[in-house]
Amino acid sequence: MDPRLSGYPPTRLPGSRLTWWILGVLAGLYVLQVILEQWTGVPIVARLAWWAPGSGLFRPWQPVTAFFLNGPAPFSALIEWVVLFFLLPPTLSLFGRRGVALASIAAWAGAVAITLPLQFLGVIQAGSAPFLGLEAFITTLLLLFGLSRPDARILLFFVIPIRAAWVAWGTGAVAFLLFLYTRGVPSSVAFFGWCGALAWFRGRDLFSGRRRGPVRRRSSRLHALPGGRDPYVH
Repeated sequence: MDPRLSGYPPTRLPGSRLTWWILGVLAGLYVLQVILEQWTGVPIVARLAWWAPGSGLFRPWQPVTAFFLNGPAPFSALIEWVVLFFLLPPTLSLFGRRGVALASIAAWAGAVAITLPLQFLGVIQAGSAPFLGLEAFITTLLLLFGLSRPDARILLFFVIPIRAAWVAWGTGAVAFLLFLYTRGVPSSVAFFGWCGALAWFRGRDLFSGRRRGPVRRRSSRLHALPGGRDPYVH
């Protein structure tokens, strides 16, 4: 047998088991979403996506359910899954499951805590498109990986190599500009979710520094030892 083929077929798929499990759940939810929406006429997006209050479609549960929807078009859902497939394993290796989960919760909390008041204050335009999808969590992964490995390279559009730190900060800058321009729910969720993840990242470093306590500085004073009384101290 050719030794070059001894490893084929591969016995293990690339990526972590948790990543494949998450992708499988997302794909299953998306298939169910499409069947209910397109085949049975159940308005899943209208009921579960996050709409502006002035649109007449807003419901209290939407800031939670909108994050479990994908798409709505298959291509946009596939793009999010591909990005998640490449970003989640290295971020998990850096922060662990608990760290990624806490950062994701912080991103969700930041998006909801700021976007909801802006909606009821009328800052968010009533006719803006609804939010649904994984964008807030993907920007969280970009932020965590980019700030922890700033010199790493991320392929923008899977082609252009860019420093990870630039991608992390650039994602927030683009989200901020989009929010200023559109004043929509998706741009607000993306930007303030990014801010929530950044607050968790900075707070984590601050908390860990306090837990270690202040670093004691060694005294720079020199102490003279009396010499001449034995042959070893001079």
